[in-house]
Amino acid sequence: MIILDQPYVSIFLQKTARDMGIHVLNCSNDQELISLNDVKTFNEEAFITIAKTKAPLLLYCNSENSFQWIYRNLKYTGIPRAIELFKDKVSFRTLVKGIYPQFLFEEVSYDQLLEVDVSKIKKPFIIKPAIGFFSMGVHKVNGDHEWASIISLIGNEMETVKGLYPKEVLDSSKFIIEEYIEGAEYAIDAYFDNHGDPVILNILEHPFSSNGDVSDRIYFTSKEIMRKYLTIFRPAN
Repeated sequence: MIILDQPYVSIFLQKTARDMGIHVLNCSNDQELISLNDVKTFNEEAFITIAKTKAPLLLYCNSENSFQWIYRNLKYTGIPRAIELFKDKVSFRTLVKGIYPQFLFEEVSYDQLLEVDVSKIKKPFIIKPAIGFFSMGVHKVNGDHEWASIISLIGNEMETVKGLYPKEVLDSSKFIIEEYIEGAEYAIDAYFDNHGDPVILNILEHPFSSNGDVSDRIYFTSKEIMRKYLTIFRPAN
């Protein structure tokens, strides 16, 4: 089953849903989101009824904007909790704390940022929304003298995007301060199969332009990257 939402649905995805006869919910009020007339779409009530007959329920979403609908309508499944664990950085860091007990992180509300004594935090560190999107509100702090200006930047950034995304996608009320990890960064596209095992589809390297860069400008992959890291990143059976 597929839930489609803003901002964009590719023709390839629509054709795939049509050709495979997959049940589709248009979670957006935009009727032009789906341009192919023969995509099998259902209203909310029918979609939920069909979903309750699926065991396991295999669900694909093209946008994080649909998380709000999932939280509201699929509480009887484990999907909302799974989304929370992966989306909420504080929840995820807490989940894996037993694997990385030395990794330092702290939750702090937006209203408390000015009260944080950064002199007691090892530098450099990263400050970002606990529930975030792209690199909005993400900053690297190298010294105590940067803190006030970074908080000001965060305030301006959060005001700029206010109301653009559901709080399940970007929540400016809660932030995470965490230690900085040196080294190359990689993003992995994957899904979980019927047995709960992750299947890696793509591995992308995420280069940065400078020591202070935290943007999402460039991700790239290649045959060499896939060959080098697929075995390393694939979990052992």
